[in-house]
Amino acid sequence: MIKPETDEYWKLKDEIDKDTKDRYSYANKKVSSNGKLKRVGYDFPYTDDTYKEVNVGYVYRAVSQEEYDNIMKTGYIKSNQSKNIGYEVEKGITCYNDTFPGWYLPKEGGYILKIKVKPENEFFYDSNDDYVKTKKAIPKDQIVKVYGEEKKQESFYQVYYRLYKNK
Repeated sequence: MIKPETDEYWKLKDEIDKDTKDRYSYANKKVSSNGKLKRVGYDFPYTDDTYKEVNVGYVYRAVSQEEYDNIMKTGYIKSNQSKNIGYEVEKGITCYNDTFPGWYLPKEGGYILKIKVKPENEFFYDSNDDYVKTKKAIPKDQIVKVYGEEKKQESFYQVYYRLYKNK
């Protein structure tokens, strides 16, 4: 579990910032079309040579232990909208970030999910707040990494089996 403002939290922020660095440089315009996400724009110096389109292949979501357990139980990521602004306007919407979402971890800690973007998820950028959103429930098999998940120690027999029996 990751707790806000800890060493682990800041190391993770650096890791995700490195993974998404192009999204900061080319943040002039966020484009979503047919479920595909892109950042487009110019980097410094602003010339035709610096125009670039960056495909956004992953989005991130900070979740509490309760939300994480619910995802594992139901098999889908779907917000309960408890923190959505303007509930009626955002009814059925789940929000994601295309950069570090750690600011949304609960005080007691939680997890950060790295999720593969697929067109059928119908992700889109909301131009009002720059979040990535969808009304679709995202299957948990699109979670490619869970930051904050405890690593389990393998027993001698598990290591032996993995190394010698699977050959």
